[in-house]
Amino acid sequence: MEATKETSANAGSAAETTVKLRVRRFDPAHDPAPVMREYEVPYTRGQSVLSLLGYIAEHVDPTLAFPLCLCRIGACNQCAMKVNGKSMLTCNRIVNPGETITVEPSSERQFIRDVV
Repeated sequence: MEATKETSANAGSAAETTVKLRVRRFDPAHDPAPVMREYEVPYTRGQSVLSLLGYIAEHVDPTLAFPLCLCRIGACNQCAMKVNGKSMLTCNRIVNPGETITVEPSSERQFIRDVV
C-alpha cells in the first residue's frame, strides 16, 4: 500500500500542537489498490477521531468519504471504524497531542469507499 502525505495549511509545525491521521483511501471505481494517506491537522483538546475526519474533509481534502454520524455520543454506531487496528466508535476515541492514528474501514460493514 502506497503512502502519501497532506498537511493542512493551518497546521502548526510543533508535534505537540498537531495530530497525524493515517487514513486508508480507496475508491474501487477509480483506484487500482488502497493507499494510506497521512494528514497532519491542528490539535484541539477533547477532539475525537471523528472530528479529525470532519476537519480533513472540510479544510484539507474534500474527497474524503466517511460516515455521516449525527449523534456524536456513541449511540448510533455509524462511526464504527478500525482505529490503530481495533474496532471502535470514532466519536468516543479522544486524541492526544502529537499522536499518530491509523483509521481503516470496519470489517463488520459493507465497504463502499475510503472509510465508509
